[in-house]
Formats: sequence, structure tokens, C-alpha cells
Amino acid sequence: MNPLELARVGYEAYGDHVDWTNHAGNVMPRWHELPAAQRNAWVAAAEAMERALLAVRSGA
Repeated sequence: MNPLELARVGYEAYGDHVDWTNHAGNVMPRWHELPAAQRNAWVAAAEAMERALLAVRSGA
């Protein structure tokens, strides 16, 4: 699974957890509706989590 796919899975899990409502009480957009900057931020988060998991696996 690549970082873009991981980001989408993470975003969708977050949306499910908060019933697709954001901090202001508004409906969250679906992944394909997110502006590129927000999708890119989720990808950056997914990449950071991937690096952290790999570091744990390698004993770093």
C-alpha cells in the first residue's frame, strides 16, 4: 500500500470515528472532495507514520 492509499484509509477511518463531522460541527468532505493541500497533508502524515513503523521494526 502506498502513502496515498494509507492517507485515504486514515482519513476515512477518522471520518468514520467522528461521524463525518468536523470540529466546527460541519459535515466533513469525502476524500475525493478534499482540496489538494489537505490531501497532501494527510499523505505527509501517512508517510510519517510509515517511517515511524519502519523504524520500530528495524529497532531504530
